[in-house]
Amino acid sequence: MIRILIPALLLAACMPSTPPPDPAGASVSHLGVVYPIEATAYGWQLQSKGQRVICRAPTTDDCYWSLRGHLTAEARLADIP
Repeated sequence: MIRILIPALLLAACMPSTPPPDPAGASVSHLGVVYPIEATAYGWQLQSKGQRVICRAPTTDDCYWSLRGHLTAEARLADIP
């Protein structure tokens, strides 16, 4: 019984208890490109060149900085010979 109970409790603790607020048409703009934000069960996210970028928190500021970090990482990877 304990072997089943502990993993079940750990799994329940990792799942979000309430869905994130709906972004209601929110978007992030960077260098003239607009990235629409969508809400999922795991939080807010946006798409950049076919890649999913997950926002750190459900706010437009956090989505902006998550996008900036993603784009910076892509640019630096492209510079590697």
